[in-house]
Amino acid sequence: MVNSLFLAIVKVWTEVESHQYNPAISPIVYQYFVAPQLGKITDQSVIDANLEKLEKVLDVYEERLSRTIYLAGDFYSLADLHHLPYTFYFMRTPSASLVHDRGPTFLLGPPLRKSLRE
Repeated sequence: MVNSLFLAIVKVWTEVESHQYNPAISPIVYQYFVAPQLGKITDQSVIDANLEKLEKVLDVYEERLSRTIYLAGDFYSLADLHHLPYTFYFMRTPSASLVHDRGPTFLLGPPLRKSLRE
């Protein structure tokens, strides 16, 4: 049975994702992938401004993940899953080093780390 504290922590991290992580990462993904498909020129100033925002958000995540295995604790949850779509595309950009430089376990969690090794 899932306890209410765990559910509250999951809710907090899904809110962090929607109000802090996504607003920083989505313009970067847009500039690298969507803008060129629409015939627009990639705006490096948008990328740079949002990389600064994303770096601050990732600092918070790094601190959290230094104390827990996953964002919401010891269990993989929706809090972790919600980050996958934009992170997937971001990791295919020239800016992926922002995450890579934090170490191989950052934001991936044990299940994804294992699948990447296979």
